Amino acid sequence: MNLSQVYREQQRISKITSEKRLHTDAEEDLNDR
Repeated sequence: MNLSQVYREQQRISKITSEKRLHTDAEEDLNDR
């Protein structure tokens, strides 16, 4: 696995985790109301 492949994989993972975090934040906002 070369460096650019590693970098792309890290970008993909960070995108997925940030989307999950946004999703849970939105759900918590709904629960707070």
